[in-house]
Amino acid sequence: MNRVIVSGRNVRDVEVRNVGEHKVAKFAVAVWRAGDKQEDGTFGNGFFTVECWGKTAERVEKDLVKGGEVAVDGRLRYHVYEVEGTKKYETYIVADYVDLPFEKKDGEAAAGTAKGSKKDSFDEDNPWD
Repeated sequence: MNRVIVSGRNVRDVEVRNVGEHKVAKFAVAVWRAGDKQEDGTFGNGFFTVECWGKTAERVEKDLVKGGEVAVDGRLRYHVYEVEGTKKYETYIVADYVDLPFEKKDGEAAAGTAKGSKKDSFDEDNPWD
């Protein structure tokens, strides 16, 4: 089973590109690490890159702000590529669902889940359908 669920804050501006006819959005989530208490009493953070496609990417581009709260449900992907003869390794989350619970870029309240391209809209009463 390959399933990842993270909740935290977006730490950078959403990057968007087109791959053929598909829109792809990429952002990063800072996640509080509960078991990693520092000497000053604070907790450490983990940072995860998230990639989403299609309708989910459109929603993220439109509504996710830097510093905004976000929850992601997806799967891990491992990618190996070469740059100037040196192998590079990248592990990131491919989002199936992205929940933007509180605020849109324009300041309006947002509620609901952006879901992959299987469905064009979401049901606020049951965002997982």
